[in-house]
Amino acid sequence: MELAPATVLIFGNPQVGTPIMQAAPEAAFDLPIRVLVWDDGGQTRVGYLSPEALQERYGISGADEALDAMAKALDTITEKAVQAK
Repeated sequence: MELAPATVLIFGNPQVGTPIMQAAPEAAFDLPIRVLVWDDGGQTRVGYLSPEALQERYGISGADEALDAMAKALDTITEKAVQAK
């Protein structure tokens, strides 16, 4: 079997993930964060589960500061990945 080039990046920060898992322990199914970078017919794509989707999936409340920090980190990391092309 063949696959197009792809890389999964896994990263986390206990100061961000812990409040989220305290609010909804089952969020640990999707933490630490994973970002997929793949080739789509010669074009580089980047994808991940957004903090908003994570919040909705597990009904997370009371961890807004951590979710905001996660969103900012993902934006920064993925912006740099796209620019590095």
